[in-house]
Amino acid sequence: MRIVSAAPSVTTILTEIGAEEDIVAATDYCDIQIDVIIGGWASQVDMELIKSLKPDIVFTVDQLQRNIADDLRESGIPVFHTEPNTIDEFLESIPKIGEQVGRKYEANKLKSKLETRIRRLQKQTEEFDDQPVIYCEEWPEPPMVAGNWIPEIVNVVGGKYPYNKTGQRSRKIKYDEVVESKPDYVVLHYCGWEKDNMTTFAKRGWDIDAEIAVVDDDLFNQPSPKLVEGIKQLALLVWGKEKIDIERLY
Repeated sequence: MRIVSAAPSVTTILTEIGAEEDIVAATDYCDIQIDVIIGGWASQVDMELIKSLKPDIVFTVDQLQRNIADDLRESGIPVFHTEPNTIDEFLESIPKIGEQVGRKYEANKLKSKLETRIRRLQKQTEEFDDQPVIYCEEWPEPPMVAGNWIPEIVNVVGGKYPYNKTGQRSRKIKYDEVVESKPDYVVLHYCGWEKDNMTTFAKRGWDIDAEIAVVDDDLFNQPSPKLVEGIKQLALLVWGKEKIDIERLY
């Protein structure tokens, strides 16, 4: 097959299920060594380049890429588009992606493995009495509190997330709302932000008594196996290796 991946999350999934050799083009943000780069994220991809490659299938993700999917379909190019907004939707997307490239068996195995890791981690955190408030910021200017699957992630690691409901999109948030929530942890995972996250947040001058940490945005923003790694990293940040038994996850 000739696969074009316009989404880093799909590239990661395809790599995990052994279909990376069929990828003929991907984005700048995709974690893959490849000769043909179609551009950046969302609307930043080179549509004419994609069409010239005559792919068997193009993968797009998120509502921000709906127009890309529609445009390519109108040009007669097969597109598989997904919009996962929750952990379950992300997990269910894996075998669907695998089926498109003849790797449904491998995709189902990957889905099962990731589900097991999430379940085993949550079983550990359910034993803890404390429920720290965790504030996750996806974008700094203006400040945007993370949505989609982030409320679930915080729940899996045993925390509270009084900012968004599961499946809701990220939204702008004001200083007063964050302060009133009294977060124990502030997690910065700015998507595509080229400046130093910690410095950017500090310059804002928010007076918050919380531990502040920076997490690779791929681990929180990408509906791929990297998301499960992000859950593990958040659990370690909050509880430490003393309480989280990593070996029990595998």
